Amino acid sequence: MFAKEGHTLDVEANHSATGNDKIIFFKTDNTPYILSDDTFNRWDFIYDDRAQTIVNVDYVNPLSEKSTLELGAESRTIRTDNEFTSLRTAGFDYTYDLDIYSAYATFGQKFTKFSYQVGARFESYKVLAKLDGATAYKDDYLTVYPSAYMTYTPSEKNSFQISYSRRVDRPSLEQTKPSPEFATLKLTSIGNPQLDPQFTNSIELNYTRTFSKGSVTGGVFFRLINDEISRVLYPDPERDGNQIMSFQNYDNNNAYGFELSANYKITSWWDVQPSVDFSSISQKGQVSIRRPGTIDEFDVVIKDVTANALNARMNHNFKATKTLRFNLFGFYRGGVEGVQFTGKEMYKIDGGVRYAMLKNKASLSIRFNDIFNTMRFAFDGDNPYPQIGSFRWESQSIYVGFNYMFGAGKNRALQRKQRDDNTKQNSGGMF
Repeated sequence: MFAKEGHTLDVEANHSATGNDKIIFFKTDNTPYILSDDTFNRWDFIYDDRAQTIVNVDYVNPLSEKSTLELGAESRTIRTDNEFTSLRTAGFDYTYDLDIYSAYATFGQKFTKFSYQVGARFESYKVLAKLDGATAYKDDYLTVYPSAYMTYTPSEKNSFQISYSRRVDRPSLEQTKPSPEFATLKLTSIGNPQLDPQFTNSIELNYTRTFSKGSVTGGVFFRLINDEISRVLYPDPERDGNQIMSFQNYDNNNAYGFELSANYKITSWWDVQPSVDFSSISQKGQVSIRRPGTIDEFDVVIKDVTANALNARMNHNFKATKTLRFNLFGFYRGGVEGVQFTGKEMYKIDGGVRYAMLKNKASLSIRFNDIFNTMRFAFDGDNPYPQIGSFRWESQSIYVGFNYMFGAGKNRALQRKQRDDNTKQNSGGMF
């Protein structure tokens, strides 16, 4: 469309519709527990229908060899209908509709040793949740998300960067649905329709050192988190001795920490990418504390904690031949003290192989996730009841894929602008 190289206008539209039916059957016998009758046999039926339409427009104009202007807009509409029916309790119909319209503009310049980029995204956000036809939650606001970064490169081997950004993490649909996500003998997990979005202001400073066989990057950060979305536990008002697990917005929290990563070529056939990050998060939230001398009477109090989190990753790539490659990945997350409970350490190892064929136009990939089936979420806590527990999910899996590139191998779909849907990542799950 444009004669100038790098001068582009891209338009993309996507529409998706999904329907899921889920039946939950929960059965126990009378030993070794003494249970009320409603826990012996239980059938829950959940019908979940969703439709999403996304339209993106991106415009890039290299004004000169040093300057670039980018403009864009997005329309995102989501409609969801969640019907819950149960043989043990009253059912309901829950709808959660989102209308998000945004536009962004960025301007950047590159010089010999210095570059910068400034920009902002303007967003209109509307949400309407209804429970059995009555409004359960409603929000409508306009927000600006500014961002800026500067990079200084005094030499080929040294680079410094400082950046600022403001972002939003909106609650996922799973985090707002009042239907049960899962249930055990003593615990039921449900969403919270009245969740507000989470906003984060971040400042980061990074340094990169380049060597003949790789590079090392280290950085520090500070984040101010408003209305943080996190898990909450409280007594079940309908079943004595049981608990409800849901989500809640916590008061303003802050976090600081560091990140360290490297990319190093050990030999011509082996390269490695280790990384470690540490964060210290000051959290404040509500907890239910049992009143002294009582069994099922509780007071809601504010609890402050400092949650120190350590994550480590190690990725190995092995080049056996020109067409055969192997991959080995390890992950470790240390235990973290939270407002509601203390999470235990988590770890896993993944492995994979990739074989290229037909003059590199096709490839066959196999990946084995969580080889030793070690990933689980384990925790203990004192409120509202003393408890320990652990959960497993389908972390151990095998993926087999075949890829073939037609023509010159330029896949326009892979070149589209990467976008974040700004949804809280622990979408519904507690892991």
